[in-house]
Amino acid sequence: MRHEVPKVDIVCVPYFYGAIEHWGLVTFREDAIFIDRNNEKDLRMTYDFIGHEIAHYFYGNLVTMKRWDTYWLKEAMVSYLHINFTENYRPDLEATKNWMLDLNFEVKKAEMKPESFVVQPNEFPEDIVGFYRKHEMMFYDKAAALLRMLHHYMLRKNPEQDLFVTALKVFLKKHQFGVVDDKDFWTVMKDVSGEDIESMMTGWMTQKGFPKVEVVLTEERKTRQLILTQKRFLVDKESDPDHALWDIPVEFYYWKPGCSDCHKNGQIFRFKNITKKLFLSPASGYRSNSAKVYMEPFPILNPGQYGYYIVKYDQKLIAKIIKVFPKLDDASKIGILSDSSYLVKTEDYKIGQFLDLLTQTAQDQSNLVLAAAGHAVVTVRDWLLEEFQQNPAVYEYSKAVLSIFKPSMASNGTRDTVERINQVVIPNTDYILDNCLIKGFGFYIRGNKSSEQIISEFFELVKEKNVTKSALKGVFDIYECYSCKEETRKSVWEEFLKHFDSILAIFETATEEEASNLGKIVKTVILKAGNFEALKAFKANYTKAIELIKPQLDEVARIMDKATDQSKSIEKWMARWERKFH
Repeated sequence: MRHEVPKVDIVCVPYFYGAIEHWGLVTFREDAIFIDRNNEKDLRMTYDFIGHEIAHYFYGNLVTMKRWDTYWLKEAMVSYLHINFTENYRPDLEATKNWMLDLNFEVKKAEMKPESFVVQPNEFPEDIVGFYRKHEMMFYDKAAALLRMLHHYMLRKNPEQDLFVTALKVFLKKHQFGVVDDKDFWTVMKDVSGEDIESMMTGWMTQKGFPKVEVVLTEERKTRQLILTQKRFLVDKESDPDHALWDIPVEFYYWKPGCSDCHKNGQIFRFKNITKKLFLSPASGYRSNSAKVYMEPFPILNPGQYGYYIVKYDQKLIAKIIKVFPKLDDASKIGILSDSSYLVKTEDYKIGQFLDLLTQTAQDQSNLVLAAAGHAVVTVRDWLLEEFQQNPAVYEYSKAVLSIFKPSMASNGTRDTVERINQVVIPNTDYILDNCLIKGFGFYIRGNKSSEQIISEFFELVKEKNVTKSALKGVFDIYECYSCKEETRKSVWEEFLKHFDSILAIFETATEEEASNLGKIVKTVILKAGNFEALKAFKANYTKAIELIKPQLDEVARIMDKATDQSKSIEKWMARWERKFH
């Protein structure tokens, strides 16, 4: 379908915020058009920008949404179209797979807490611009990913015709030069496909977050059963009061040795309830003379990562998937890496399993798969830092990652990507010094001082009661947030223990909230010290203070027990890996 504008001018504007689709004139910021043609990232950005704004001549200009709550009708549609535009004109730029990196490691990351936002809200606040900028990932990226999911579902249900594209054309022709809402869009989809698409997609647009599909495969001599369970994926598993359900287009296929295109011939169905059971055909490689031996094939869910959900496999299945990981398609690899890193955060998977998965990516020839591995490495590292501060578990994890990704063993085409993975797990000590000390303790100290002098002089101020309760809280809040060198953490602990009587004196008339703040300070300092001896030393020296901050000390003990278990687990994995490697 052609638009009605005979000529479209493109003008580059300095200091412009992005691009906008005026009728007959598209304005871009200069650096979106004047680029280095040898830089793939810049080229991809330019194709995306141009495709996006031209697509707005149809969705946005030719047909416009009635209200702000269906803003996705304008932006998600053209975001999905511009990805396809770039993919078709420059397949070498791998627009879809690069977009998938952002979807998996940026957009989903923003939706893992209960207070996340939705694609289609019930109402918009008065500050439309501020609201839009805060939640634009929902309107552009997540909603576009949901349209991609729907498009794939419709293609798999009717591979002879692209009914999704047909519906888009019907929609534009029916509503050209008019205003629409989501009902108009879903009605056309239903008319063209013959299926109630609105009932399938409304939950995706109006509910917070996204689902986790748990997969269990039971196998007996002649029967295989696939049991699926869905629930909202949250870092805090207990924080889903609504118990939301989605109408999920689940796709799976049997992985078979030597089958390079099995992922293109799977089954797809709508999964609407909490649980679904599927009876599968017996494993073709089953050996009847041994009741315990079941050979391939086995099911893999969400091939190509079209579905907007996370897959958690049972222990036997994830072990099999890790084993065959190098033979999977790149899109599935990206999805499995991101899913696994998030499932480590929720403790559904063990760190050892995740490290096993990383060993299968180290020699991968795709920079995109290695980039996904790098993002996954950072996801788990950040979780360890958040959970355990600068505990030995964090350093054991970093050592394990460095032992897997060796630039000297990478191919010429992937060596730079492997080196970047190394860089994200090696601390930048200059950055650490600036933020851990200068933004916190150093704020109160004049002159160019060493880290030891800064810490010592700060605690002298504490001793002289020249630091208030609220100031102490602020300094140690900063100390908690930033990584610190080992010698810095050791100095802070020693000075803190030496001056704790002075700190107690400052909190002598503390309210309940202030006592809680003191407990948090103690918890932060001990966790940063990173060993049980610090906790034992504190309890031995300050028995009177223990009752005041007992909840925080109990929490410290719990965290340190957990961190010790993680550290031992990684050490055990390292020993096994080194034996195998050598």
